[in-house]
Formats: sequence, C-alpha cells, structure tokens
Amino acid sequence: MAGFKDGNRSLAVDTMAGRESYALDLIKAVEDGRFDARELTAAQVRQLLALGNEHIKTVLEAKWGVVQETPEARVAAIEKWKHELTPETIAKADAIVVLTGGTDRIKPAIALLKDGSGKKLLISGVHPDTTKKEIISAYAIAPDLAACCVDLDQIAVNTIGNATQSAKWLRRNGFASVILVTSNYHMPRAEKELKRLAGTVKITPFPLVNSDLSDWKWLEQPDAFRLILTEYLKYSLTSIRQLIAAAPGNSELARISG
Repeated sequence: MAGFKDGNRSLAVDTMAGRESYALDLIKAVEDGRFDARELTAAQVRQLLALGNEHIKTVLEAKWGVVQETPEARVAAIEKWKHELTPETIAKADAIVVLTGGTDRIKPAIALLKDGSGKKLLISGVHPDTTKKEIISAYAIAPDLAACCVDLDQIAVNTIGNATQSAKWLRRNGFASVILVTSNYHMPRAEKELKRLAGTVKITPFPLVNSDLSDWKWLEQPDAFRLILTEYLKYSLTSIRQLIAAAPGNSELARISG
C-alpha cells in the first residue's frame, strides 16, 4: 500500500474491500501496522463487514470502531426486498447465480431461492477458507435447502472468474436459464462476461440497488464516483477484450489481455 499515492491508495482499498481474499490481506496489513485503519471510510468498512467474515469484523471493531445500523435502516432494507421480491418482478429460471464482492448480495439471492425462482443457487467467489457450514449459519439457510440446492464456487477471484465458473456450473447441471444477482453498477459487466461463456443460456439480470444511479447525486460523492468510474473502465476493457477475441487469429491475445 505504501507505493500508492493518496487517490490510488483509496481506490486500491475499494478494490480490496470487494473480495474476501483481498480483504484478508488488507486486514493483515492493519494488524501488522502497515496500514492505518483510520484511513478507511465508513463505506469501505461497511463493504468489508458485508463479507461476513468474523475475523475481519473483530479487527475492524478493535482498530476502527463499530458501524451502527439503525432499526430504521433495517426496516427500510426489509421493505425494499419485499417490494423487489414479488411474483410480478421475479422471473422463474432453472438456476440462480449470485456474485460475491458487494454489499448484501447473498441475502436477496437466498430469498429468490426460497421463493422458488430457481432450482439451485450458486454463490460464486466464496473465499476458499469459508465453509458451507459457515455460509448456512451466516445467512440462516435451512440445512435441507443448503444440502440440495446451494453450491459454492471457491475458485473465482474476479468477474471473469465468476463468469467462467458459473458457466461451467450451468453446463454441468444442464440449466437453460439463470437469474444473475449482483449490484446494479456491476451488472452490465457481469452479464456481458457471463453471456460470452454461457452460450444459449437465458440470463435474467436481478440488479441490487445498493447505489442509486437514477439521479446524478453520486457525482458529488467521492466514494460513489470512484466506484462508478472504476466499474466503467473495467466494462470498457471487457468490451475491448471481447472485440479482440472476435477478430480472426486474436484469441491468444484476448486471453492474455483478460
């Protein structure tokens, strides 16, 4: 982290906070005194806590403090899910795939599974050290439902990996349709990557509105602006890479650039 200037340093933290494997490296740096936890923003701390890792939570509470979630905020979140998870707004599909890495993605995906919107759920991008038992406990999944209908992908470490492992899982199970669950800002790139690899599988996006993009107020919020700008740049690189792959004789170049 010492090699990053102030702006890039914060951007690097945003990236690390989105993946449990990277987040654990960040927390190790905090424990070793190589990174001052006071540099973390409240948004970054919430994103780290959303990963559901108890060690991360313990270190953050000791080094940064406690992020208070008001009862009103919890009620608002529940009401939002009640509004979104209705028969009219949810498509039925063979399967559900949720990509880890953002705030509160897994809970709505589990709600979709319980609602019968898909036969099985793949949670893609789970840290290799996280067990299925821990997932069941963290998200209050009934053991019988978890046993029959919840699979973990513990290989993917980025969006390309999510798409690769999800496409393999879909083919292995013979699924012809899938509901893709991720954050609204992440959905365009995630859907594009999965479409590239999933062949004829019908993909129904289920974007989670963690960031309100309906107006332009996010331009005035440094954390939100940085997140959206980073995602836009990644989406642009994805589009360029896929154009390269489509050109005759360039498959190897596209593989390297991915």
